[in-house]
Amino acid sequence: MPESKFVLTGKGGGQTLKNRSSTFTNACANDIIKWLNIPFDKAVSNKVVELLQCSDSSGNLNCAYCLKIKAVTEDHFVPLIRNKRPTGATNHAINMIPCCKSCNSSKGGKRFEDWRPLLAAEPRFLAYSTYRTEYSSMNPTEFEYDVDAFSKLSERFVNCIFEFRESLLSDCKPHLVHSDTPLHIGVPEEEISDIDAP
Repeated sequence: MPESKFVLTGKGGGQTLKNRSSTFTNACANDIIKWLNIPFDKAVSNKVVELLQCSDSSGNLNCAYCLKIKAVTEDHFVPLIRNKRPTGATNHAINMIPCCKSCNSSKGGKRFEDWRPLLAAEPRFLAYSTYRTEYSSMNPTEFEYDVDAFSKLSERFVNCIFEFRESLLSDCKPHLVHSDTPLHIGVPEEEISDIDAP
């Protein structure tokens, strides 16, 4: 594999609080779902892995979507939030897909069939879809939200975050600007998005 070449751009990586409102809305849904304390069903998880054929001979999991990269995270097959509104999906094992960060980020809140229509038509995903439908008809895995109440509460939460952001900027900025002490800030390891491939 050729060595990747990266260039420091000085743009700064990561997103600001202001353009993270969908992340906060998703966090609200995740908190509610964790409060439900849905037990993890290992048998269902194993069946999902078997149908999606994403486990190698040593039992290591690869991304169920691309099958090329080691799975380091799980994707909600049906997102918790779509268009800032809860879908009713949960963290039930039937909805959790082993995947890589790249595929997880690329899919985001999109419908699977819109994101990768050709992949959705593959036999392994058709088998998963059939299993999912049959399982969910006997074991409800989604729940109904009071969508209006959820939207109002998540909006209040996001507004609180934005108020905090304004306070942060107004309280800290003057101190940074007028400080006599020079700032020596390196590139944090987690801000790898500061480094753009040409």
